[in-house]
Amino acid sequence: MTRLASKLRDWELELVRLGAPVDRFLLPGLAAGDVAERLDPVFGSTHTDLPTWFGWHDGSSSELAWAAAPTGAELMSLSDCLRLRTENLALFADDDDDPFLPRWDPAWLPLLGPGNLQIGVDTCSGEVPVFFWDDEDFPARVAPSLEVAVTAWADALRANFYRWSGDRWVYDFASFPMLLRASGLIF
Repeated sequence: MTRLASKLRDWELELVRLGAPVDRFLLPGLAAGDVAERLDPVFGSTHTDLPTWFGWHDGSSSELAWAAAPTGAELMSLSDCLRLRTENLALFADDDDDPFLPRWDPAWLPLLGPGNLQIGVDTCSGEVPVFFWDDEDFPARVAPSLEVAVTAWADALRANFYRWSGDRWVYDFASFPMLLRASGLIF
């Protein structure tokens, strides 16, 4: 088991411990070969973390759109990630006419979203950029790897900053430690 796979397992165990019905929301994972077959034509090669990520779960069920605590965003399927990437490339193409518009790097793949907050991975460096469509700091690179991001998410749950209540997450953002609030990984 890779270190990322271990961290994803820890994150899921924390979701379950807090009462989230992950068996109702999270979809089965994909085979590594299937992930590579779909990503290699797009990126030239598949970043080593992506088969692990999509092998863990291929998003969450669409009829039960579910924010994966503490990210504030929905786990997306590989198909939805590629579709959203295509949309983002079209919307935020390199535009020399307006140098102040945000740009979508072709190496970026959103993993959680959709909407005004998207969390993804830079398929070249492995860094985790968070894309804020309503923020001047588009994009913010908030973690050096998916492993670091997933570890932060599991740690926030382990600290009991969140709890599952009926059909949603409940939390008190003001009670979070300042470094956690400022990290850009918790929403």
